[in-house]
Amino acid sequence: MSEEWKLNVLMPTQDVRIVRRNGMPVAVLGLSEWGAPIVALTDKTGRILTTWQLTQREWSDLGFFDASGQLRISLELHPEKVPNLMIFEPDERLLTARYVIDPETGKEIPGESGALPWLTPVDLQPTIPISLVDQRGKVMWTAP
Repeated sequence: MSEEWKLNVLMPTQDVRIVRRNGMPVAVLGLSEWGAPIVALTDKTGRILTTWQLTQREWSDLGFFDASGQLRISLELHPEKVPNLMIFEPDERLLTARYVIDPETGKEIPGESGALPWLTPVDLQPTIPISLVDQRGKVMWTAP
């Protein structure tokens, strides 16, 4: 598993852990290494499957990981803009190459900006701080 994307590295502050019977996490809420609120969903071994992160610039990023623990897809959700999709694949030099979906052909091509113009602009604008509350409205966790 990639060291860069291990749960303890990606989320040095893990404030809330929802665990399975065997103690392995299902979901973890905490702060990223940059201090942004983040939620990670994991498989039964604790390997990260997907993350949702609210950046300091108030846009969201959904990350999807492969079986080796590498980030492969990033879906950026910027306020009032169409979603931006980035696909990451190792190239022949074992570096990560960036790809996007060509809006004209629907094919994967090398690129840096993966705006998806056929989708509607995002209206998801959570602001910091975000909180986890129980059914009575009691705050159980807050991220700065």
